[in-house]
Amino acid sequence: MGYYPPATYLPSSVQNPFRTQTLGIVIHDTWGHPGGDIPILRAQGPSGNRVDVQFYVEASGAVYQFLDSDRGCWGAMATANNTCVQIEHEGNGSSWTAAQIHASARLVAWLSVKYKIPLRYTRPFSGNTQSFRGVFGHKDLSVDGVDGNTHTDTIPGNLTWPAYLALCASYVAKPTPAPVRVVTKPGVMTPALWRVLLGFIRLHYSPANQGPVWTKMTSNPANAYALLKAKKLAP
Repeated sequence: MGYYPPATYLPSSVQNPFRTQTLGIVIHDTWGHPGGDIPILRAQGPSGNRVDVQFYVEASGAVYQFLDSDRGCWGAMATANNTCVQIEHEGNGSSWTAAQIHASARLVAWLSVKYKIPLRYTRPFSGNTQSFRGVFGHKDLSVDGVDGNTHTDTIPGNLTWPAYLALCASYVAKPTPAPVRVVTKPGVMTPALWRVLLGFIRLHYSPANQGPVWTKMTSNPANAYALLKAKKLAP
C-alpha cells in the first residue's frame, strides 16, 4: 500500500490493478486547472475513456492523491502505465511556481525511496523496460513513439532536469512532512481544519448536498470537528 502522508486523498472511481514492478516516475503537465483537472483525473471521462494518475500537484504546492501508489494508472499508455508512478502538475506549459517545484520534488524524493527508483533522467525506448528506470517526462515517451505516445508535456521551461533532480535528491535525506492533523478546541477554526474540511466535503458529499452540509459545518466549529471525528479524519 502506498499513500503519501502530506497528500489530500481523493480516491478515484477507477481502481486499477496493482503493478508487479515499479521502474520509474513520469512527469506530466495538465494544461489545465484544479477545477477541471481533479474530476477528470479521478474518474472516467464523459466519453468513457480512462484517464487517471496517482498524484496531482497544484500551483499552490498542494498535493492530491487519487490512487494507491502501488496501483497502475491510465496516463501514458501501456508500458509506463504498468511500470511507473505518474504525477500530473497544474499548468499550461508555463513555469511552475516555487511552491509547486518544491512540492513535486518532495514527492519524487519520497517515491524514489519507497520504490528504489534512481534519481536520474532517463529516456525510455521500446523493447527495453530497464530504460524506464529513472525520472522522465511524458514527452520522452513520444520521442521514439513508445506505445504510440504523442504527448509533449514534461518539466517546464524554468527547470532543467539536473536542477530538478538535484532538488529531489536534497529532500531524500529530509523527513517526509507529517500528515495534516486537526488539533483544536470547540470554537477555534484553524487553517489546517479548513483544509481538511474541504477534502471531507469533496469525499463524502455530492455537490447537491454541499450547501446544507457546508452551512452546518461552518455555523459552529464544534459541529465541524464532531463530523470530522466521526469519520476518523480528526483525533
